[in-house]
Amino acid sequence: MRRLTSNDIDIKKLSFMAIYVNTAQILSAAFIALILIFSPNLIGSIAMRILLISVLIVTSTGAYLDIREAVRTRRLYDHADMLEDSIDNLTYLNTEMRKQRHDFMNHLQVIYSLLELNEPKEAISYIERVHTDLAKVGKILKTAHPSINALIAAKTNDAEEAGVSFLLNVSTSLEHLPLAPYEICRAMGNLIDNAFDALIGQNNPVIRVSFEETASNYRMTVSNNGPQIDQNVLDSIFTAGYSTKGTGRGMGLSIVSDIVSSVGGMMSVDSSPAITKFIIELPKKIPI
Repeated sequence: MRRLTSNDIDIKKLSFMAIYVNTAQILSAAFIALILIFSPNLIGSIAMRILLISVLIVTSTGAYLDIREAVRTRRLYDHADMLEDSIDNLTYLNTEMRKQRHDFMNHLQVIYSLLELNEPKEAISYIERVHTDLAKVGKILKTAHPSINALIAAKTNDAEEAGVSFLLNVSTSLEHLPLAPYEICRAMGNLIDNAFDALIGQNNPVIRVSFEETASNYRMTVSNNGPQIDQNVLDSIFTAGYSTKGTGRGMGLSIVSDIVSSVGGMMSVDSSPAITKFIIELPKKIPI
């Protein structure tokens, strides 16, 4: 998942500022309206009162429309950001699959040559190494959603490059998700990125990611063996803007929480000295 840029932060600041300024404008108009109602003698003529009330109504309506548009713009921006992440991950997965297809022919040639040279032990050893690589791809391609598979592939590669042990358990196809796949990617991508951040400087870093299901729910878990999160941080960790990582970095978990709760799901976190675990539970959307 890509990091925030200055343009990203500017758009978010502008949307929040528009909401804040227009809300203040509506409250000011409401205050003046109350004065007119309870202290009518402050404004002399009835015509002046009517004119002032009309101005307040027009101003408040305009402010409300501005707030609605700012919220809509912010949602559209988040939506576009999710799609961009999904496209990047799909591009990566497609590239990796093309490499696998190309390498497969090379592997066959090597195995054939080893057998021709009467080196069966070397051929078996080579096949076992190739099988290990193919098994990794098999784990990644277990869900029914290419964008989620692509996210897993990208994060697996990130872990290999960072020297982090990435343990994956996918025991469900996620066929009946109540959310669009790109929203799952946004939620899980945030959690996995946070796990990477928590493991900076950690000895023997490990991230565990699992996708499981019951008869009625999906359960998605991201855990790491980084430092324990303090209780006072846990109490506010899903609050918009709260972050221990500095300015512009406090929206991730709030966004995840909003995505999950929008479909009646639940999100929780548990942290101990040995492991920190984030859990998402979503109801299945089974067609009738």
